[in-house]
Amino acid sequence: MLTVTSGLERFANDEVDLGYEPFPKQKEFHASPAKYRLFGGPRGRGSRRRC
Repeated sequence: MLTVTSGLERFANDEVDLGYEPFPKQKEFHASPAKYRLFGGPRGRGSRRRC
């Protein structure tokens, strides 16, 4: 018998090592049960500046 599964179903039970440790606010974001979540990045000047 041939079973066809989607890519998501094949890897749903596998853990993926993302190679990072989330900060406390990021952990809170990942743990949120909310259907829609927004996360803002840093504010202020970034690495791009005009000279």
